[in-house]
Amino acid sequence: MNLTGKLLNICFGVFFSCVIIIALGGAASAAGERVSMAPLLTGIMAAAALALSMGMSRLEKIFEKRFGSGTDEESKETYRKIFAVTVMVLLAVQIITAVMCGFEPINDLSYICKGAKNSITLGADRLYEGLPERHQHYFAVYPNNHMLYCVIYILYRIEYFITGNISNILPIAVNITGLNISYILMYKCAKLIYAPPKALVCAVSGLMFTPIFTYSPFFYTDSMSMPWLTGSLYLYLRWRRESESGGGRRKALVYLCACGAVLAIAYKLKGSAVIFIPAVTIDLLLRRRCSGGAVKKLAAKLFPVVILTAVFAVTCAAAGAVSRRTLKTDVGELEKYRFPLVHWVMMSADGDGGYNLEDFQYTKSYDGYSNKVSADIERLSAKLSSQGVSGFVSHLADKISYTWRDGSYMAGYYMKCSAFKSSAFYVITALLNFTLLFKILNGFLGKIKAADDALSESFVLKIMFVGITLFLLIWEARCRYLVSFFMLFALI
Repeated sequence: MNLTGKLLNICFGVFFSCVIIIALGGAASAAGERVSMAPLLTGIMAAAALALSMGMSRLEKIFEKRFGSGTDEESKETYRKIFAVTVMVLLAVQIITAVMCGFEPINDLSYICKGAKNSITLGADRLYEGLPERHQHYFAVYPNNHMLYCVIYILYRIEYFITGNISNILPIAVNITGLNISYILMYKCAKLIYAPPKALVCAVSGLMFTPIFTYSPFFYTDSMSMPWLTGSLYLYLRWRRESESGGGRRKALVYLCACGAVLAIAYKLKGSAVIFIPAVTIDLLLRRRCSGGAVKKLAAKLFPVVILTAVFAVTCAAAGAVSRRTLKTDVGELEKYRFPLVHWVMMSADGDGGYNLEDFQYTKSYDGYSNKVSADIERLSAKLSSQGVSGFVSHLADKISYTWRDGSYMAGYYMKCSAFKSSAFYVITALLNFTLLFKILNGFLGKIKAADDALSESFVLKIMFVGITLFLLIWEARCRYLVSFFMLFALI
């Protein structure tokens, strides 16, 4: 098991080093459109980020020396007070950002909001009124946005019932609440994994992940799913703590079932959350200690996964049924217009791996789900054949750059605030982002010599991070898709 841990740390550490180098190159290229001498400035920024990440590793000792080890009641109370201050500061910044930003939904979020407003004010039969022609069956094409539609629809109905008008105030308030809950749950996860001084380091790291406040008014799937995914991790860690300490079986089972249900909501909001299940499976196979023969051990290790997956599947089915009923979308419409999963793999197989209108129109031109699957597989094969090995490697490099280079996480694109479009903001967010990336890299490379790394409490975090990194090499690429995995940037 220790050898497995060492191999994971070495292999992914080397790979993620390449990811950071490629991302830095992409950041320098993108910065060239904003400032002169961009490569030199990017190099200075990278050196500063590396120095900051190394300084972060010393914070734990500084906190322990200044505030105590956190083992006695006095120092525990000190850490609680310090964290409470960080939460209040974060909330203040989030509210200021939301008020000053003047946010208006664009792209997919605007279609979801428009559909919800239409349904409430005009009737369900006019759901698509005002949407572009290409999106007249939007919710049949993208069932992955059904859950978010239901959330926004409920919030809009509440506003409409109380005020007679529909605005984005309540969705933004819920989004800010969710971001704050994510931050609090991340810290609670840190306390389950690490000693109080290091948990406070995680809290500091969390504040460096700028989407935690820049996404305050942007109530799309990335931020709305964040508290649910972080909550899933917290519940899993609580279950693991209860089961390993010999606590009550009933209490442990409640945590595990709750984890499956919460993860299902996260998945219905953001499909990439499903990475949690294989990560947990690997974690249990390598870490969970069971007695008996080989078959009995394997069954005992995987039994929690069976329970988790069963609850997850039932909750997903129930949430899907409620969503379809709310939207009044029938199975026939879904069969005709729904895009298959392979569409996003196909669309991401060339260029920078981002959204491509031509690929969208191509898939849309075929009627029926099975026809879309066949057409997308054919187009995917053609793309891979035309690129060859060297072309595909170059494409993956472009995709990595596009995914990881933007420390602002496209805040300047989604928000109206002029400050988010400035060169100063771009440099600051790049510095903070690459500081976190170097810190994560150190979390892999710095543990190669550790004797028990494969069995450490943080092992599941590393598996999840490997999962999302590899997933975004296969799926449609965009830095925004990393946002819901915020806790991994803070906890590793």
